[in-house]
Amino acid sequence: MINIKTKNTKPTGRTTPPPKKCLLAIGYPTDEPLTYRYETIGYFPTKTAAKKEFAERREKRPDLLFLILETNADPRAVVYQKFADALEQ
Repeated sequence: MINIKTKNTKPTGRTTPPPKKCLLAIGYPTDEPLTYRYETIGYFPTKTAAKKEFAERREKRPDLLFLILETNADPRAVVYQKFADALEQ
């Protein structure tokens, strides 16, 4: 039996980053072409959960669009602030 020791062993697996909380907004088409009215749906623990909620709604209306924004966005992010404010109202 041969016993070999290595000095520089690297970990074999990668660490998974923690899930990012996000805000989901869904765009509904208007009468004007290529124009959508967005409605803030809510906060979700992960992007996957937000996409699942969107998929359930899209089954009923296939013409919807979605926008997922991370909740730890830059405070100067105007779009995020507008959707967050709409959710609080």
